[in-house]
Amino acid sequence: MISKFLVGRKTSEVVENADESGFGEGHRKAALDIRLVMPDAPRPAYSKIEAVADKVAEFYKQSQHLRGAQVVFSDLGVPVRRSNR
Repeated sequence: MISKFLVGRKTSEVVENADESGFGEGHRKAALDIRLVMPDAPRPAYSKIEAVADKVAEFYKQSQHLRGAQVVFSDLGVPVRRSNR
């Protein structure tokens, strides 16, 4: 069901039309990596996460002489910490 919604669409379309899709938070996760909502989905040849990692590594190499640092935040794909309170 979710894969039929995503096929042939750009990430921006998926995010913009998320409310209409009825998938809730799943649309954002699927736009990042379909395996976040469908764990058995095949691994893509080159994922968005790998593209980000490559770009961060590139920035790191370019700024090494300046002792540069990279900080990357993502609120997707991170487990929710549940309290026992």
